[in-house]
Amino acid sequence: FWEQLLPESRFVLVFRRPWEVVDSLFRRRNAEFLAQPRLAVGVWRHYNEALLAFVGRHGDRTLVCDLHRLVTTLDAPL
Repeated sequence: FWEQLLPESRFVLVFRRPWEVVDSLFRRRNAEFLAQPRLAVGVWRHYNEALLAFVGRHGDRTLVCDLHRLVTTLDAPL
């Protein structure tokens, strides 16, 4: 969406580790994920495949960040 709206833009894409996403989805107690635990991994995989495809098309103007690393780096004293 944003790439089409602002064709000259640059992007920061943030990803979460699969176990962090699965944990988050299960903690929400969503009946669909509790009934089909593999669906949580499928959601993570779908999102990250789309992220990688975007990077493949626009890697020259895209930065990909691991959320865990980003947060722990920002929390570190300077």
